[in-house]
Amino acid sequence: MGCNSVYEKMDLAALTLFILFFAALIAYYSVQFPDFGVHRSSSRLPLFLWIIVGKFGNIPYSDFVIFPSKNLYNTTTIHNTSSTTLGELLLSKSAIILAGGFSSRLGQDKGLLQLAGRPLVRHVLDKLGRVIDEKMVIVSSKAQAEKYAKVVGSDVSIVVDSADLHCPLVGALVGLEKTRREHALLLPCDNPFVCKDVISLLFELCINKNAVIPKWPNGYIEPLQAVYSAKPAMEAAKNALSEGKMNMQSMVDKLRGIRYVSTLVLEQLDPEFRTFFNVNSPLDLRKAENMLSHKRQ
Repeated sequence: MGCNSVYEKMDLAALTLFILFFAALIAYYSVQFPDFGVHRSSSRLPLFLWIIVGKFGNIPYSDFVIFPSKNLYNTTTIHNTSSTTLGELLLSKSAIILAGGFSSRLGQDKGLLQLAGRPLVRHVLDKLGRVIDEKMVIVSSKAQAEKYAKVVGSDVSIVVDSADLHCPLVGALVGLEKTRREHALLLPCDNPFVCKDVISLLFELCINKNAVIPKWPNGYIEPLQAVYSAKPAMEAAKNALSEGKMNMQSMVDKLRGIRYVSTLVLEQLDPEFRTFFNVNSPLDLRKAENMLSHKRQ
């Protein structure tokens, strides 16, 4: 009896330690992400529990939209996500930068347009930092590839889109076919202020999903600043193009398992929404220059 009693006490101690460890993990992730609520009907779970439940519980939550919780507008702020996160540990990450188009309003290749002495595409690549394992720039010709080779780093792959029709969806398909990583971030070459913290969050939320796409309150989505599971997105792009559909929305419509993230959440990581700023005109270029000069001040 005495021996059994000792074993029972040991089992109880082990169980207690396990419960305390799991409770500490929940507390840690609840503190790291205090302003995130996951809503479906009236339910709300901490981000860590939500990921665990979704991954191992086979819950069909493709219609989840992440919204800020009730204390969004108090003085609490989201902790910096630039350090190693759960998503960064679990996902292999690629960035596919679309640079195949020619801007009629700017009169030249946008990606090579100079902003503060550096090409726009270089600004985008520099913002990605160490968040991304593989960086890829999609161009439309060998001549364009030669120009980009002079301005991007040796760690960046340049892929020529040889298709007759050049559009963002075709460029995205080329990148998705070439990537060696499980998940891919799609970006245009004219987003000089893309936010590294926003990117890190999108990758983290892509666990067990086919896409994570920012969504504005009016319903507008940002498919060219979104993270995709490479293989499902590649198939969706192929299916859309086979039906003669050329826009990014067509690929999104073919995907299942999409998680939409409210821009009200992303605003806490990038209060001025610079991450969504595109340089499409000379006026935009002047605005970008002013934004950079104010940042230096």
